[in-house]
Amino acid sequence: MRYQWRTGSAAWLSQRISGVILGFFIVMHIADRSHRLSLHVPGLISFITGTSGRLLLLALVIMHGLNGIRIILIESGLPTSLQKPAFLLALSIGTALFIAGL
Repeated sequence: MRYQWRTGSAAWLSQRISGVILGFFIVMHIADRSHRLSLHVPGLISFITGTSGRLLLLALVIMHGLNGIRIILIESGLPTSLQKPAFLLALSIGTALFIAGL
């Protein structure tokens, strides 16, 4: 029996990965702003506080938030047959929000 990647699997994995990266961003932000904690990783801190880091953070927050709303809807009774259209809708709304955020 082979496992098949479907839309729900990709959405589940993207939710977990974006959550871990967002947690990392929060820790790095707190460490950067705290005067008592110094990480001595100037390249990483400059990436996080730079334009590229901010765009990545915007994309992650939008993706994680909209995918979370999709998960809440599915767990609240939305038929699982609508999982793929809900994911594609969240993806298109997220793309529009990201472009607006640029």
